[in-house]
Parts: sequence; structure tokens; C-alpha cells
Amino acid sequence: MKFESLFQIFKERKNELFIIKVIISLTLIAFLVWSCNLQSIISELHSVSLISLIPVFFLYVLTLFLLSLRWRYLLCSMNYKISINESFLAFSAGILLSDISPGRIGDMTRPYFVRDHIPISVGLASVILDRYCDFIGKIIFCGLAVLLFSSLFPQEMTIIFIIISIIPVFLLSMSWIYMEKGLTFLNRPSLQRIHQFGSEIHSSLKRLTNPKLILPVATMWTIFIAFMHGFRLILLAEILGYSLPIVDITILQSLVSSLALVPITLSGIGLVEGGLTAVFSSYGIPLATGVTIAVLDRIITVCVHIICGARYVIKK
Repeated sequence: MKFESLFQIFKERKNELFIIKVIISLTLIAFLVWSCNLQSIISELHSVSLISLIPVFFLYVLTLFLLSLRWRYLLCSMNYKISINESFLAFSAGILLSDISPGRIGDMTRPYFVRDHIPISVGLASVILDRYCDFIGKIIFCGLAVLLFSSLFPQEMTIIFIIISIIPVFLLSMSWIYMEKGLTFLNRPSLQRIHQFGSEIHSSLKRLTNPKLILPVATMWTIFIAFMHGFRLILLAEILGYSLPIVDITILQSLVSSLALVPITLSGIGLVEGGLTAVFSSYGIPLATGVTIAVLDRIITVCVHIICGARYVIKK
């Protein structure tokens, strides 16, 4: 079957796929609520004042702003500049669309929002680099998790975990090194469009000046932002009367957030909340309280995305 035929089938079924993902997400959330006491969750929510959530709200706005600055930093390193305001709005719009897309692929819409200032190929390359820094950050946290929590697992499991963590880094490195050979392989009539697209992305990636400096800086930026994500969860736990260790929660939150990349739900809804609830329960937080924290975190982040990005999505 031709690629165009497969693409046409996907277009015809995308509404069905969207509905299926919504059903899966709602089912997972319903299961979480059913696993504990619904009345307990409602009681926990009633105990939270809106005023106490204001610092959490603005902390996430700051987090989103710093994430957009990291993206802008990568764009500037590729010799393309956009205003701080433009980068923040485009980033917020992209992440808002990620909230309703599987595997957070909505991030790839950022180049569309800045297309008047930056070529689409350069925009896509910048998003790839941005996600690459996120990925390396998660690998670093994965290594830290092995060091901190290795005593909880058999030695064989720890070794397997390390190997599994190294494989993606190896594959990414090889794909970067042998990208030109891969493009040469794709240079044939039947794959001409793919080859052209890949060549444009490759040329855009090569625009990155001094990658040996830029990428480590962006990765350290990622790690700092991860601590802000962890601190947000700690603030929510404090509001409900519980304390959590900043380092542990930052590492585990970063790893659990990877569940958002699983394309069977919308932005990991249900999967991430379940993972966070399990993490919180390991620190003595009751199940109902853990679900409440995870759901509050989701509500706050989505509200920020809507407030900061919805108007820009409609405008563009």
C-alpha cells in the first residue's frame, strides 16, 4: 500500500483515534478515583483555598517562561531571533495543543506559530534540539534514580535499568553521527519528499553554532527547570499538610512525566496522575490525597496553558 493511501486512512480515522484516547484517559482517571474514596477526594479539594494555589499558579507561569527562553536560546544559537514575548506565546500555544494530542506532538506546532519570522525547517530543528535536551535531562535523572534507589531493587534489575537507559542515548548519538549517510540512503525517486524534508532539517541543525557549548547549557537549563516542577508538587503537598523531599520528587516527577509520551492517551492524562499518586504513596501520602495533588497539578498547568496560549492559537 502506498504511503499516500496510509496517510489518507489516518486522516479519515483521526477523529476516531481522538475519541478512543479521550475514553482511555477518562477511564484511567475514573479508575484512580474509584481506587480511593470519591468523597475523600472531594473533601480534600474543599480543604484547599484558591488563594493558597496562587503561588503554585505563578510558579508554573515562571516555569513556562523559562522553558520558552530555553527554546529562544536555541533559536538564537541558530542565528534566528524572535522577541521574548513571541517565544513565550508560541511556546504556550504549542504546549496547549500538546495537552490535546498524543505523545505531546503538539510541541511540533511551534514552528507554525513563528513562521513569519523563522523558516519552518529551522523551527522544527529547534524543537528537535529542545526535545533532545529534555531527553538528555531525563537520562541524567534516570542515572540519579539508579544511584539513589538502587538499594530498593535487586542488583540484576539495576544493571538492566542502566543498560536500558544507555541504549536510547547510543541510538540518538548514532543517528546524529550518521545522519548524512541516512539521507544518502533516502536519496531515491520513491523517497524524494522524505529526503528533501530530512535534508532541510539536517541543514537547519547544522546552523547551531558551537553545539558542544550550547547543548550542555540547554541541558543544565532543563535540570534547573525540572527542580521547579518538583517544587510545584511540593507546594501542593504542603497545602494539603504533607512534606516531600525536593531531590527525590524532582527526579521521580521527571521520570513519571515521560508517561505523557505514551500515545494511547491525551498528553498522558491518567497515566501521569497514576504514576505521581504511586510516588506520593511511597512517601506516606494517602491515596486520596495523592490523587488530589496530581489532579490539582494537571488542572493548574492546563489553566496556565489556556490563559497564556489559547488566544495565540486562535489568532494564528
